[in-house]
This record gives sequence, C-alpha cells and structure tokens, in this order.
Amino acid sequence: MVAVSARDGAGIGAARYVRHPHDRECAELTVEVVEEWQGGDLATELLSRLAAHARAQGIRRLSAALPAVPPADYASTRRRNSATRG
Repeated sequence: MVAVSARDGAGIGAARYVRHPHDRECAELTVEVVEEWQGGDLATELLSRLAAHARAQGIRRLSAALPAVPPADYASTRRRNSATRG
C-alpha cells in the first residue's frame, strides 16, 4: 500500500505485510513515512487500511519490530515535524 502526495504525486509513505511462513494467520508488518510527513496521522491511516486488508485476507494477528526510542525524543521529533509542516 502506497501513499502519494496530492500536490506532486511523490511517494510519501508505504505499508506492507508478509505472512509468517509457519502461521498463515499471522503477518509481520512495516510502515514507513518520509520524514517531512512524520508526526501527522499518515502512518496511523496506512496501518488502519493495511489491517483492514489483512483481516479480509484471513490474517488474525500482525506483529512489528519497533525501534527503541526514548519517549522524550519521540515527542520532541513529533513537535518539530508538526511545526515544519505548518
């Protein structure tokens, strides 16, 4: 699943899953959003749509590996990106 900018058609985010080879009801997911678009709701929207698609395909569980980011650093990044996007 890909998100593109309405302004110029550039790719701004993507989400996908890969089924687990030994458990067809489980899949690992990834969601990526370009830096300029982070801090908004794009990743949440991509994840929501991806989860709906996965459910329709019989996937009952999704997993993801997340980076270890201290909460203070994460909040600071969200504020900075929100201010940049205006």
